[in-house]
Parts: sequence; structure tokens; C-alpha cells
Amino acid sequence: MSSEHAQSASEDLNANRVVTSRRRFLIHCSAVATVAAVPAGMGLCSPLRLREVSLDQISFGNFSRLVGTHFDVYQGMSPVRLELIEAIARQDHAVRRTGRRRDPGEFSLIFQGAKDQPLGQDSYPFTHEQIGRFVMFVVPVWDLVAVTGARFYEAVFNRSVGIETQML
Repeated sequence: MSSEHAQSASEDLNANRVVTSRRRFLIHCSAVATVAAVPAGMGLCSPLRLREVSLDQISFGNFSRLVGTHFDVYQGMSPVRLELIEAIARQDHAVRRTGRRRDPGEFSLIFQGAKDQPLGQDSYPFTHEQIGRFVMFVVPVWDLVAVTGARFYEAVFNRSVGIETQML
């Protein structure tokens, strides 16, 4: 084998190594970029495997049992922690023929949050360990930050009488 031929074979082998390492590099970078693109606390990086729940499947009874517990609300990538402090049903909700009270379709929820993490009037992804993940519209209410040091938010539900909610 001539020295020129050996040198050419060596260059071909080195070129293949570069191509292989470039390919491997691109594959590894793609995997890292995919994982980095998923927001922390959601998807693949989620410490809690929470199920997606439609808001119409969550009843007043579900929420009323959770008064005093915390919900994580996602504004961008950072969660805001809100405490459910009240679940209020409309007074005249229907009674079934069996004499049992029906879960009310008209109710409101009051949440309390930190003063340094304000939320505007909008729909936000909520998570709760007992319910799962869902999207809910909240409105800031009671501007009492100076008095209480907290912010308050309300979610109002006005469901049609014919819609039955499925208990979770």
C-alpha cells in the first residue's frame, strides 16, 4: 500500500468519524432541546402525574370539600399558589324528587393569593393533587392588599339546570 493511498484511507476514516460525531451531536442536542422546551411542573418534567379534567366534570361538592387547600395556577412558567377559602352555592338550588339536594350549578369560589404574585382577569391552568389539571377563569376581587396583605380572586359558575356534573 502506498503512503498516498494510506493517507487517503486515513482521511476518509477521519471524515466518517466527524460525520458520525456530528450526527450523534445533533441527536443529543435535539433530545436536550426537547426536554428543555417543556415547562417545569408540566408534561415530562412534572413531579406529579396529574390527569386532565374538564371543568364541567368538577362539581360544587368537589370544590367545597377542598376549602382550605391550595391550588397551583400557572401564569407563564411559574406557578402561583392560591388557597381556596370559600365555596358559595346559590341559596335556592333544586331538590330532587328523592328529597336529596342536587349539587348546585350556580356557585362561586373565592381564592386567596400572595400580594406579590398578582393575576389579571383571565383563564389559567390550575392544578390540584386531588382533582388534576383544568383551566378556569378567575377575576381579581376585593382590593384589600393594603389591609390584609393578600389578593383575592373569584371564579363564578352558572351552569344550566339540565347539565349534570359527574362526581370525581
